[in-house]
Amino acid sequence: MAQGWSNPLPSLLPVAEPLSLDEDESSSETGFIAEYGFGPPLNTRKEAEYFMHFIHELAPWFDVCDPARNFGTEVPKRARHFPFLAYSILAFSSRQISLKAGIDDDSHETYHSHALRILIPILDDPIGAVNENVLAGIVILRSYEETTGSSRLLNSEFRFAAQGGLEEAASWVVLRQDMYVSLTRSRPLRTNMDSYRDSQSFVDTCDESLANRVVFICGRVLAYAFGPESRLDPVLWVELGEDLRRWYETTPWKVLSFSPDSPAREGGEPSVFPTLWMARHIQVLGYQHYYIARMLLNIFNPQLWTPRFNAIRSTAASDEVVREDLRTLLGLTIS
Repeated sequence: MAQGWSNPLPSLLPVAEPLSLDEDESSSETGFIAEYGFGPPLNTRKEAEYFMHFIHELAPWFDVCDPARNFGTEVPKRARHFPFLAYSILAFSSRQISLKAGIDDDSHETYHSHALRILIPILDDPIGAVNENVLAGIVILRSYEETTGSSRLLNSEFRFAAQGGLEEAASWVVLRQDMYVSLTRSRPLRTNMDSYRDSQSFVDTCDESLANRVVFICGRVLAYAFGPESRLDPVLWVELGEDLRRWYETTPWKVLSFSPDSPAREGGEPSVFPTLWMARHIQVLGYQHYYIARMLLNIFNPQLWTPRFNAIRSTAASDEVVREDLRTLLGLTIS
């Protein structure tokens, strides 16, 4: 821990703006306790350690597709003034530390409870809107729920517009979280994909934007595969396949690949999976979504679901393509 963190952080204020210098901080804390039944966060060294763990270890998970790194830079600054955001960070960070260290620490449950205590009135307010600060906190709490088996927020639907900054960064995380739930539970995608069409990611050419584009295509494929309609749309299937092909052919990323029997892995041991090396993690994430989308399109090919004389032959060929894509996907993941 750096020397500058030897003292507890100043109390987090239950308002959007910092207190003026002449305002009584103790009365603010008393008011916070009176309103919520517990004190403001970030008042102890332990909480400061959780906070720093989020910045250095967890924020990069959220920022993988965000060139501005909003969760690592903007979110910590805002958490100083938004208790819900701070308690969300503390819940997720303390949970991750306890899992990593293998210790029995239930403080994350307390932080999670405090965050929900603040969030519920916000969501129940028909006038209030889920602004970017609330959305960022919800994104963090949804990640927390993935580690606890809870699904209170993972099963919720949130609407937003891609307007840049923290809101757009959080919205892309929401989409990836929803895609994870859709894929692992074979259920329809809850996110409104049209909300992303005006995103800057379809204009910029940085690696993060290129990755977001294929994440978007993969999301549309999931919506097609697990949609409410029982009949698969062959026109949409062709359109999605073309979008995926164009992304692959126009993406300038390069892959260093080795065959499964090449001793390219550590220790020189051969592997049943190909070795695929890329320059950046964001490029790996992009190709992972590309191969997931390819597998889903092959599995949910409308022609395979239509009774035909050569259906068995077509299914066998499709299964082979899916197996090869799965090997490539796993090779990307473990390389």
